[in-house]
Amino acid sequence: MGQNQHDVCGYYWFIQHFKEYQGRIQVIYLNNLPFINEKGQLFYPSWIGEIQPKELLKAKRLARPVTMSEFEVDPDEWTKLCVENSTVRILEGGKKIVSRDETFYDNEILKTLPPMTGRRQPGY
Repeated sequence: MGQNQHDVCGYYWFIQHFKEYQGRIQVIYLNNLPFINEKGQLFYPSWIGEIQPKELLKAKRLARPVTMSEFEVDPDEWTKLCVENSTVRILEGGKKIVSRDETFYDNEILKTLPPMTGRRQPGY
């Protein structure tokens, strides 16, 4: 699981459907783990797809079983996210996902745009 909201949400979805396999499912957290890219340089991946297959085989040794307490608590996180039904989800670190309003990024996007001249700017 990479340090991004997609992987963490995918984990929450997955874990709720596979409770019957407790003790047989393992997880690898990629946060703060360096890997070697195709140029032979160290890097810290955000997504599992950024890792070369031979490096992924090495990372497999870092897998640990999902704990019983994670099987108890983590499915509730997916349920909470479904109830919130937000279109924007942010990873605040670890496995903490928070839902945000659709306008969450609007001000940051508007800051990057050049000022409009000769036209009325939209009000926010």
